[in-house]
Amino acid sequence: MKDTSVKTPGITDLETRKKELKKELSDIENDLGSAFSDLQNDIKEKANIWYWIKKYPVSALTTSLLIGLLAGKRKSNPSGSGAFSGEVVNEIKKVAMRKAIQAVVRQIEEGNQD
Repeated sequence: MKDTSVKTPGITDLETRKKELKKELSDIENDLGSAFSDLQNDIKEKANIWYWIKKYPVSALTTSLLIGLLAGKRKSNPSGSGAFSGEVVNEIKKVAMRKAIQAVVRQIEEGNQD
């Protein structure tokens, strides 16, 4: 006659399996905690304006120059002597902006040669 009985795992096998599953669960929890911590640090770093200035100094400089020039732009008085001085200031701003852009382009080109 053939043995048709089903072998059931012993208590020791079940306890060993339980320990393995607990260790696996603990490893998953540790990995999740580490990943969450890394994500928090990454978000804090990316939200810091100094991170972006250090990473993209040329873009930050150009942007700040443009914002400064646009914020400083005033409507000139069309009548009287203020109109002439306003136009002079606008021309100086245009020249300064061209020089700044040329300097930025030159710096980028010199950086690309390295």
